[in-house]
Amino acid sequence: MATASTLEPPARLNAMQRLRGVFFQPKATFADIAARPDWILPTVLLCIASFAVIFVFTQRVGWHGYMEKQFAKSSRAQQMSAEDREKAIDAQSRYAPYFGYVFGTVGVALSIVVLAAVGLGVFNLTAGAQLKFKTCMAIVAYAWMPFLLAYILAIVVILLKPPDMVDLDNLLASNPGALLASDAPKWMLALLGSLDIFVIWTLLLQAVGYSTANPRKIGFGRALVTLIVVWIIWIAAKVGWAAAFA
Repeated sequence: MATASTLEPPARLNAMQRLRGVFFQPKATFADIAARPDWILPTVLLCIASFAVIFVFTQRVGWHGYMEKQFAKSSRAQQMSAEDREKAIDAQSRYAPYFGYVFGTVGVALSIVVLAAVGLGVFNLTAGAQLKFKTCMAIVAYAWMPFLLAYILAIVVILLKPPDMVDLDNLLASNPGALLASDAPKWMLALLGSLDIFVIWTLLLQAVGYSTANPRKIGFGRALVTLIVVWIIWIAAKVGWAAAFA
């Protein structure tokens, strides 16, 4: 006979328990998230942390050296006269922080929205999962918590490294692209740079999230394969863009 304790519903997780549980108990945590989806706190934390990375980089390193490196990689920039190139570098260095701040806040939030919409469409159309957009938003937002860790580590790197040794494109060297020379083909940098440890981590967490949201329709393996296919399509588009506009 079932006792009273076995009939009690599982305890609900609060926001901090969810943030911690994503790393240590992802399946149980995402089951709780799917039952009561919320996405505001993780999204706000990600935006703040991303903004902080840009702020610390701007204050400690600055953008002029970064822009010089970007222009050095561009074949089109090399066709400019030295004077025109320096003017362009100065102009972009002045505006780069503002673009960085916008991308670090609006860009992060918009990326979560887009990925949630993709997950909603893909799993509802291919698996009949009947997911709701709010649920997909919550899954993606919490699955991105490894990026919060990456942002914190990036700030530490910026503060500890000599300014001239800071590479904004590979602050943590968490992908094979960090091993390539700066003059490597852009398509190769885009390809290997996409094979990032933190990106793969978030894909695994998203697969856990979607498979717990509707386990009868979406198994973990199916969720992971679907997300990897979407990721490969994105990498292919990214590499093609880099090759076309190198």
